[in-house]
Amino acid sequence: MAQSVQGSRASWKSVLPAGKRRTIAGGAIGTLMEYFDYYLYGLASATVFPAVFFPGDSAVVGTLSSFASFAVGFLLRPIGGLVFGHIGDRMGRKLTLMITVVGMGISTAAIGLIPSAATIGIAAPILLLIFRMFQGLFVGGEMGGAATLVVEHAPAGKRGLFGALLISGAGVANVASAGLMAAFGAGSHSFFITWGWRIPFVFALVLAIIAVILRSKLEESDEFKELAAARAAETPTANTPVRKSPLREVFRHPKNAILGILIGLPQSIAGYIILTFGLAYMVSKGTSAQVGFIGTMIVGVLQIFAAPLWGSLSDRIGRRKVYIAGCIGFALLIFRRAAFSPPRAMT
Repeated sequence: MAQSVQGSRASWKSVLPAGKRRTIAGGAIGTLMEYFDYYLYGLASATVFPAVFFPGDSAVVGTLSSFASFAVGFLLRPIGGLVFGHIGDRMGRKLTLMITVVGMGISTAAIGLIPSAATIGIAAPILLLIFRMFQGLFVGGEMGGAATLVVEHAPAGKRGLFGALLISGAGVANVASAGLMAAFGAGSHSFFITWGWRIPFVFALVLAIIAVILRSKLEESDEFKELAAARAAETPTANTPVRKSPLREVFRHPKNAILGILIGLPQSIAGYIILTFGLAYMVSKGTSAQVGFIGTMIVGVLQIFAAPLWGSLSDRIGRRKVYIAGCIGFALLIFRRAAFSPPRAMT
């Protein structure tokens, strides 16, 4: 048995050299941080921000305002994807991912340091919106760059599996963000609403430092090196046509750009609606926020293990089949819940 395990490890190392393993780890840690920041904001917007940044006579208005600030980040994500995607194609994935991970860390930590509306008035929600916009801008460049880097370094026939490791990282982020919120919310409500919720946001700086250390050793993929060499020599090849402006090239193929955007909608919409609206609905009906945090952690644990299984399956039967099956399955799940188990007021 020991020889078998050692043999599999040796085989794994021969397939994936140390440099590529470091690169994939660097891409994954950035994705973990991306989702940590976004999940954290979603949890806080459902449970904390209405009272801290949008206090008023109506709790409903405060919650809606908090969700509106959450939505602003998504408006900037496509812009961030275009801008940093262009930089990544022109100057390399490593530079792009270093910029985005530092930007995300600073933006998220800054949110945790904003004084409440009771302290500085209207300036508090304005600052929240500004930093949320920066968060969305940087996260838009983070996911695309990390996914590109990891997939380009994956062994032949394993791109689905290795790409899915990013989603496993998102599961770890789910557990971490909800776990920290649950831990600091376990004490008095006054401590949590004043200082407790801020600590996980500031902790994003620690994750950013770890990500910078890992990403300082990143290696560009062979595909990018070949493309850069072809661009420098202005000699296109069959696999690497020279594109002086990758961003302009995107707009020359609007169909592909639109499909790329639409493909990402189902899981993002479903996931964040459950994360934010679902949690806010539970709290509004009297359920403790702690219950919602723990439920989010459970989902994250399942995500860690389920994502590689789906990714590996896509390597076997194709991405399209797996994607369509996932969308249909989730739609049926939601339909069944809405049709046969309508929500009831909690007592």
